Amino acid sequence: MDSDSTDRSAGPWLLLPVLALPLLAWATALPGCAEPCLDDGLGQMFCPESETEVATGDTTAGDTTEAGTTEADTAEAGDTEACAVLDVILIPQTPTLVLLVDQSLSMAQDFQGDTRWDVVRNVLTDPNNGIVPQFEGNIRFGLALYTSDTGDMNAPCPILTEVNPALNNFAEIDATLGMNAPLGDTPTGESLDAVWQTLDALDVPGKKFIVLATDGEPDTCAEPNPNNGQPQSVAAAQAAFGAGIQTYIISVGDQVSDAHLQDMANAGQGVGPGDPDAEFYKSLDPDALATAFDQILASVRSCRLDLDNPLTAEDTANCTLLVNGDPVGLDDPNGWALTDPTEVELLGSACDTLQAGTSSVQMECTCA
Repeated sequence: MDSDSTDRSAGPWLLLPVLALPLLAWATALPGCAEPCLDDGLGQMFCPESETEVATGDTTAGDTTEAGTTEADTAEAGDTEACAVLDVILIPQTPTLVLLVDQSLSMAQDFQGDTRWDVVRNVLTDPNNGIVPQFEGNIRFGLALYTSDTGDMNAPCPILTEVNPALNNFAEIDATLGMNAPLGDTPTGESLDAVWQTLDALDVPGKKFIVLATDGEPDTCAEPNPNNGQPQSVAAAQAAFGAGIQTYIISVGDQVSDAHLQDMANAGQGVGPGDPDAEFYKSLDPDALATAFDQILASVRSCRLDLDNPLTAEDTANCTLLVNGDPVGLDDPNGWALTDPTEVELLGSACDTLQAGTSSVQMECTCA
């Protein structure tokens, strides 16, 4: 189903650590003493060989001792001056997302003046507005094209053309889409099964997702016609969710039934009996297709941020988190929470702002 467009121009947020360092204590030798200086018992120090008395005491910033040493930051030995505010480093968690694209022959059909295949390719890899070049620095993108060749009894099924997930993966994904074209059938269930298992075995931090873009009802490797592979496709989405991998589905055109799209969306998001239905996406023109990808990418960008140094629950009382310069409340439904000592999570509207493409998330703590 179509939704309002999101801002596709927003880039990754900027997190700049700024540390207010404590002043250091310095120790200064008395000038002219060849041997250790002695205390005369009255608070005066002298050199044994010359008995020249030198008064001890504190020096201030910019003072110069008789030995010529400038002491800019001086305190009595062992003392430090604590910083007033410390900017905590927040590290965005990086999701991994495989673009599972239907390569069946029907993708060559017209879609508002271009083929469905070329429209999908343009939405994904257009150098100016494509989702992969926009977000390749913040999302590990992978690609899997899927089809089958029913004219060759010895051909493997499914036929998968894959690009392994990685950051900054635009060039390889763009080249792979450009070197391939629609052909064959639509074994969605078998393809989804193969892709999620490969993704599950990938040892990377952060959550994992699959976005399935298809233009028709699924068939199976065993029975390419008629297109009755719906149960296998739903079962594959359920298995992926059981492994912790969420699946989103986009219909390119109107040839996938709403009933199947809803079943796949619910299976991919782990919707149980009585729960509200998950959202599915039916794109009837190129703009709607771009909006669907935008909305999905917004939802996969994590609202959990890793901390460079751990915080305790007691520490958080002295910390302020700012989203685009505005403070949000601790343990507020629209603020933030400490989920463990090395992770904070934005909640409610604060999370929505981050997922829409906020440019600044910052935490400031007093360091008493």
